[in-house]
Amino acid sequence: MKAAGVIILLWTCCSRGLSLSSATRPPENVTVRQGESALLRCALEGASHRVAWLNRSVIVFAGDSKWSSDARLSLERSNEREYGLRINRATPNDEGPYTCSQQGARHAMASHVFLLVQVPPQITKVSEEQTVSEGADVTMTCQAEGRPEPVVTWRHLQPPERTLEADGEVLHLESVSRDQAGEYECLASNEAGPPATRRLQFNVNFAPSMVLVRLVGPGRPNQLRCDAPARPAPQFHWFKNDRRLTAGFGGIQLATQGAFSTLTFPNVTQHHYGNYTCFAHNTLGTGNASIVLNRATAITHPAHVKGILGHNGYNSAPVSLHSTVLPIVFSFCQLSVTFSSSFFFCG
Repeated sequence: MKAAGVIILLWTCCSRGLSLSSATRPPENVTVRQGESALLRCALEGASHRVAWLNRSVIVFAGDSKWSSDARLSLERSNEREYGLRINRATPNDEGPYTCSQQGARHAMASHVFLLVQVPPQITKVSEEQTVSEGADVTMTCQAEGRPEPVVTWRHLQPPERTLEADGEVLHLESVSRDQAGEYECLASNEAGPPATRRLQFNVNFAPSMVLVRLVGPGRPNQLRCDAPARPAPQFHWFKNDRRLTAGFGGIQLATQGAFSTLTFPNVTQHHYGNYTCFAHNTLGTGNASIVLNRATAITHPAHVKGILGHNGYNSAPVSLHSTVLPIVFSFCQLSVTFSSSFFFCG
């Protein structure tokens, strides 16, 4: 009987020469966020004999009779002219066109409402942690969903923190350097709610290319320290002249921690004078720096040294070694080393 009433409503409209389009109000948009309550309003014109709410072509309410099994739907009728449709806890599935159809004694009318359900941004997938060699290209992805479609931006979180000139779900970095390694953040935002963020990590492997040997220690220095930043962490070997040193030789102590190694003398004597070289290597390359220990009464000028030995040979560039008045002096020279042989020369 209910279905017959709606059919009669539509048939009566057409049989009286009234087209729905000619008696249709301009559509209204209603926007809510996911989880909120939506009220679709419909004002009845005069004495309407038959009224109904439809979602697309599906009847939701016919008069006061509910045709939907969805418990979230109800009528809102605070007065005789109001015939509103309430949708509690709106979801994206509720989005779409709704029609309030009414049939009076002399006319038929339809009011159209389009429900928009906004969804806060959500990041659904990000790239796994990556490790590449210096000079390689890196691509990171950050997939996001939401309504409206989220805008994705990127930041490099390692100091100095900076926002990258890149928008979109894909971040592509060409010929990366070690300074670009570290933690990145992708941020997805839209007007429906707070932004969503995820952090991604990529690492850059590089050869020991900035090797520095220096004299350290309180008071009368008795330790050589060799710094060789590299990833993976390098292995260190110490040489005196053309002999590889081991712990205990001449009373010396050798220690390695991450990217630096130390050579400690129990007490510097003439027996320890000579050419000392720190040799660092990992799977990507090698590097070294040398320093000569001999007897002197004072050091009047700072000494400068940095040794770099890559796959194809040796290069040098200056770095500073702070000097004070000491009973010993270190001067610097070049070392060429392979795993099968080594030779030294000083200018």
